[in-house]
Amino acid sequence: NSILGLVEQLRRIIGLSLDEAIKHNPLQNDDLAVPRFLVDCINIIDQAHAQDNVYRQEPVKIKQPADLENALKQPLTPTFAVSLLKRFLKELPEQLIPAEQSTGIFKIMNDPNPDLNRFVEIRNLIQKIPKPNRDTIRLLFLHLHDIIH
Repeated sequence: NSILGLVEQLRRIIGLSLDEAIKHNPLQNDDLAVPRFLVDCINIIDQAHAQDNVYRQEPVKIKQPADLENALKQPLTPTFAVSLLKRFLKELPEQLIPAEQSTGIFKIMNDPNPDLNRFVEIRNLIQKIPKPNRDTIRLLFLHLHDIIH
């Protein structure tokens, strides 16, 4: 992957819903419904996370379209990949966890009298999240788990 390649991928999908982002930037994997951009960023971050503490470094500021142009002059670093990933997630038009499911999950988690059924209820709510959102959350959680361990 090159910095130009990642920036071009981001340009094609920024501000789109996950469904549309997948159509414009498909991953060649029928089991995983996420944009290729997401996997490419995570792969770059994973290659260097052990020595770099990549999430603790100062991010590259990418707030305006001109910032993307300036970024093309920089080397492709894990820190830059983190910045691109954050920009993509911030620009999603919808939440990763839709309001109905997040409200339900928080309600169950805050129940003062929890029972064993709460895990089944949470699992059922998670299954109602659209597949692209669920796969994106899963991929991000697995990535963060790997970073922590």
